[in-house]
Amino acid sequence: MDKNILKTDIPPEILEKIKRFCAYQERCPFDIRNKLISWKVSSSQINEIIAILEQEDYLNEERFAEAYVRGKFTIKGWGLQKISHALHAKHVSKNHIDAALAIISDRQQMEKMKQVALKWLQTHPEEDNEKCKQKLFNYLVSKGYNYHLCSKMYFQYFSQWNKEKENVKSKK
Repeated sequence: MDKNILKTDIPPEILEKIKRFCAYQERCPFDIRNKLISWKVSSSQINEIIAILEQEDYLNEERFAEAYVRGKFTIKGWGLQKISHALHAKHVSKNHIDAALAIISDRQQMEKMKQVALKWLQTHPEEDNEKCKQKLFNYLVSKGYNYHLCSKMYFQYFSQWNKEKENVKSKK
């Protein structure tokens, strides 16, 4: 590390601790700032630490946004709208958000939405078909899937889901 970067006296243990924090998983500047505030680091030191982390590539907002999108989409089954809102809440720039969301295709979204819907149907045995349809639609929208994609999925696949749901019920 270039000693000329440091204009204030940043305790080396704080710098090393935050580097380990960043190395564990991708972080955004907002997360780093909050962590440093919780450690009672001054705001001038926080700005300097963030600059050092970015310069040494411990912190990269674009890389964070892409990892966040992949993780929330693949593991949590979130839709792109929910992911976008969560990234906005972390103060990630719109350009990075748009670039990260572009890695997920419409086909991937439809497949994931179908998986999420089938999983939901297996755990919600509703007798009333219309009530079940509405609850499922609301659930998909709450997971962050686009209203129009939900509508398309709803009409395209619901008869198939009903058949699969009946198969699940008959196996119990």
